[in-house]
Amino acid sequence: MKPRLDTIGALDAIYAEAVRPRSDWLASAVEVLRPSLDAGLGIVAYEFDLRGEGVSIGSSLRMLGDADLIRTVRETFGASTKSLLDIVYGTGAVITLNQVLGVSVHDHPLTAPFARELGADDWLSVQAMDISGRGVKFDAPLPRGVQLDRAARRRWSLLARHLAAAGRLHHRLQTTKTAVQGAVNPESGRTDVAIDGAGPRRELLSAARRMARAHAKGLSSEEALSLWQVLGSARWSLVATPGSGGTRSLVVYENTPFAPDPRSLSQRERTVAQLAAMGHSNKLIAYDLGIGEGSVSALLTRVRRKLRVRSRAELIKLVVALSSAPAPKEEEAGGRVAVVDGPEERWEPPAQLTSAEGEVARLAALGLSNADIAERRRVSQRTVANQLASIYDKLGIGCRAQLALVGRR
Repeated sequence: MKPRLDTIGALDAIYAEAVRPRSDWLASAVEVLRPSLDAGLGIVAYEFDLRGEGVSIGSSLRMLGDADLIRTVRETFGASTKSLLDIVYGTGAVITLNQVLGVSVHDHPLTAPFARELGADDWLSVQAMDISGRGVKFDAPLPRGVQLDRAARRRWSLLARHLAAAGRLHHRLQTTKTAVQGAVNPESGRTDVAIDGAGPRRELLSAARRMARAHAKGLSSEEALSLWQVLGSARWSLVATPGSGGTRSLVVYENTPFAPDPRSLSQRERTVAQLAAMGHSNKLIAYDLGIGEGSVSALLTRVRRKLRVRSRAELIKLVVALSSAPAPKEEEAGGRVAVVDGPEERWEPPAQLTSAEGEVARLAALGLSNADIAERRRVSQRTVANQLASIYDKLGIGCRAQLALVGRR
C-alpha cells in the first residue's frame, strides 16, 4: 500500500494546526491523512488512553470519520478481551489485524462480521501514542488486493511519531502560554531563542537546517521524511510560521515528552527508557528525539546501569511497572532490582509463529542474545538470526523490545 500523500506538506499542515489557538487538531489531521489512508472503505480516527487499568476509548474520547466505521470500532472494542486489546494497542505504531490476530479477519469470530459487512480483507491501524499513555489512532479497512509493504510501514511509523508529538504540543498549548521559546531561521543562521547557552542554539539550528533540507528533497520523498526529525535535541518542536514562504522561519516550542520518574533517572534518560518500553528501536528513538543512535545507546546503557537490569526486556518490565503501578512490588536479588512480575513463562508466543519460532521469540523477548539462544537450542547463530527475521516479518515488528511487548500477558 503506497501512501498517496505529500508527506512534508502534511507535516507542515498538521503542526500548523497543532499550534493554532482553539483549533480542532484531530479533525484537521483526519482530513490531511484521509487521501492516503482511505483505501476505498473509509477511515476512522479517535483518541485512546492507556493510563488506567486497561485501554480506554470511552464516550468522553472523540471519534471522527465514517459513521459505519465508528460504530464498528465501538462494537468491536466492547466485545474484545483485555488480552487482545493489550496486543492491538501494544504491538507497535503500524499494525494490520491479520498480523496481530495470526489469521485472516474473515476467520476470527470477533472480526468476521464487520469484515463481511465492509468487504474488508484486513484492517490497518496507525497508532500515535505519547509516552504519557495517551494517543490518537487512525484506522482504515483494507479491501482485497491492498497490502502494506515495508516501505509504507516505515513511512507511517515515522509519521506516527510526528502525530504523537503534534498532539502533545496541541494539548500543551491549550493549557499553558509558556511554550513558545523563540524562532530560528535556517537560511540566515539567526536564532532568537529564550534558552541560555550556545549548545541549545546550535542544536536548534541543526534541527532547522535538517527540516530545510527535507523540504528541498521533495514533498513525498522517504529521505525527506527521515531528515525531518520529530524533536530538536529531545526538547523542542519547530513549526513553520504561516506565510514564511522561501524565507522560512521556524517558531520554537518547548515540547519535552513527560515520563514518570523511575528512580534517579534524568529527564532525557526517563524519556529514552519510556520510548524503549513502548517497543521503539534505537533508530526510531533517535528519530523521535532528534539525537544520534549512539547517544540513544549510551543513554540506555546508563539507564540499565542505574536501574540495575541486565537486558532491554528487563528494562521494559521495570519501566512499565514503575510507570503504571503506584507502588511496584520489587525485591533485591543478586545485587540488582528484580521486578516481581510472575515467571518467565508468562510471555506467550503469538499464534502465527511455528513452535520453533515461538521458542526463539520467547528467549529473545527475555533478553537472551543470538549466541545464547543458539547455544541453548543447539543450532547455529545464523539459524537464530534467520528465525528472528521471520518472526519480525510475521509480527510486523523490528526489534527485541517490541517482541517483549507482543507476548506479555
